[in-house]
Amino acid sequence: MPANLPVRGRGLAGSFFYAAKRNDMGLNKKQKKQLDVHRTKLQKLKKLLSNAREQMDDPSEVAELEKQILEHEAAVEKLKAEA
Repeated sequence: MPANLPVRGRGLAGSFFYAAKRNDMGLNKKQKKQLDVHRTKLQKLKKLLSNAREQMDDPSEVAELEKQILEHEAAVEKLKAEA
């Protein structure tokens, strides 16, 4: 197969999340749901952080968003460690 063709229509982001979910096989249903919630919140927070950095109305907002991102990333790592 040529290297320049997409794999089943997924871009890089799609393949990343597919790989991330594939590695969650040792988790129970509740843990998988928690991971999904944290990953969704992380996506939203990263988008908000990007917008907040472009429009620096309130510098404390950037710090608060970074703090929330770190908290969700820590929660994801903790859930993965429990598996």
